[in-house]
Amino acid sequence: MEGGDCRPFNSVYPAPRLNVNIDRSAREVRGAFIDNHYLNVFTSRVGGINGSGRIADYPELSRALKQCAGLRRQFLPYFVDGTLIGDCILTEEPTGARLSAYVLPDRLLVLALNDSETGQRIPLAADLTPWLRSPTGQYEVRRFDLEGRLLASEINGSRWRPTLGDAEMVVYEILARPD
Repeated sequence: MEGGDCRPFNSVYPAPRLNVNIDRSAREVRGAFIDNHYLNVFTSRVGGINGSGRIADYPELSRALKQCAGLRRQFLPYFVDGTLIGDCILTEEPTGARLSAYVLPDRLLVLALNDSETGQRIPLAADLTPWLRSPTGQYEVRRFDLEGRLLASEINGSRWRPTLGDAEMVVYEILARPD
């Protein structure tokens, strides 16, 4: 998204929240969702003006809007009551990744998108300890697809190293293991 990183503004001021205008890009929808923006979706017909098209005419855009709306509903407590820490969970800056994380007292939500145009996989590196305390030093990492379905769950230590596939967007929910 052009215009810089507006996540700090959105996390400090509950209203008005910044918004982005989207014509027909599913990738822009996913990026704006990760950044917690309001979306103004004004599709246009080829050669037409903004608002002259229908969302239904762009199946990939329609699918991305439905997926992001479903994920927001599923993980709403993070967006409403959580603390946005953006990409501060990372210990190394990845090239081409877009990431936002939200913390609740006993869990963490990470939204990640491979926004690279090179078609490469992007390794991520994170340290969970400063953001989520676990008496055992163990964390349960749950990975969800864009439909909100649980794909995998694994136990991990405080150093977390997932990899984003080409053009992939994933949702991770991380819980501190009490025992």
